[in-house]
Amino acid sequence: QSDHNNRDISSNELRASNEEQQTSKLRVEATVIESHVNLKIQCPRKQGQLLRSIILLEKLRFTVLHLNIASPSNTSVSYSFNLKMEDDCNL
Repeated sequence: QSDHNNRDISSNELRASNEEQQTSKLRVEATVIESHVNLKIQCPRKQGQLLRSIILLEKLRFTVLHLNIASPSNTSVSYSFNLKMEDDCNL
């Protein structure tokens, strides 16, 4: 049984290591000119992340004017948002 426990620990460590590698691949770049923002995000692909991102941006009072999506691989995705900051923007 001790071998079984050792394998569980190793697989958990491996899983944590993979998650750390994926989060380290996150890149964010923002350019702000007056009330317009160009936001570029490159990150690992996860189900539902685009919808969550748009909801969060709207809660912060950004309006999405344009969105480009590129997927250079099955594991990563790039988003390029053209945003307008509303007068009551929360930033």
